Amino acid sequence: MKITKILSLLFFVTVFISCEENETSLELIQPTFTATVSPEDTGTFIFENTTPNKGDFYSYFEYDIAGDRGAADRPGTVAYSYKASGNKIVTLTMLGKGGYLQTSKAISVTVAPDPSAAFDGGLIVNGGLEDGSGDDFTSWNKNNGADLMTAETTSVKGGSRALKVTNTEDNAGDHWKTQFVSDAFDTAVDTTYIISFWIKGDAAVVRASTSPGSGSETYGGDMTATSDWTEYSQEFTATIASSTLSLDIGSTKGTFYIDNISVVAK
Repeated sequence: MKITKILSLLFFVTVFISCEENETSLELIQPTFTATVSPEDTGTFIFENTTPNKGDFYSYFEYDIAGDRGAADRPGTVAYSYKASGNKIVTLTMLGKGGYLQTSKAISVTVAPDPSAAFDGGLIVNGGLEDGSGDDFTSWNKNNGADLMTAETTSVKGGSRALKVTNTEDNAGDHWKTQFVSDAFDTAVDTTYIISFWIKGDAAVVRASTSPGSGSETYGGDMTATSDWTEYSQEFTATIASSTLSLDIGSTKGTFYIDNISVVAK
């Protein structure tokens, strides 16, 4: 009889503890999660729902205010790739019988430019230097030093091609000894335009001018290449209705690269 009572008591205690643990595990608690930048892509974040009893509830991430959603009650992490840079608000929601609880975090997203995206050269056709075959570039002419200018497919700022310049002599300020000249583009007289381009390589001197040989040339100042891609820009005011852009790059000896050339109205 005593043994039966003891067994009955043990059964009751076991059932009580089991029910208590079950009720506790189903209690909705404040959600927690982590947000980590992917080491492979700064525009992708790795999210993990770290709420201890997440498996007992339906939960989901909202990756920005009124943005995309993704389930968050599964084991492991969830990756989300953002399409644009900026400050985002990520919210984790967990749903229970009595309602729901939410936790939000602010993150800063930096989406790297797509290197395959077409470069906008403004008034310059093929400013990204992608079009062409061999060592030729569509809508560009090699006025002087043609054999010194070739296509580059490794050291590029964007896309898959850039201009490689290999000056074999120091021409002591004779910029025109090597010239890379665009096709003509429409300009409005007395309107100011901004020329920009990227350079890297040996410390060679580069100058931008407009409409060489037309009698209405304009000349910019000297710029010197550095070992890292650097953007250079200058302005000119148009004096004729049709202009060309010339990169005068024959002044100094050295090997350097040019990419992403543009002209836009100020």
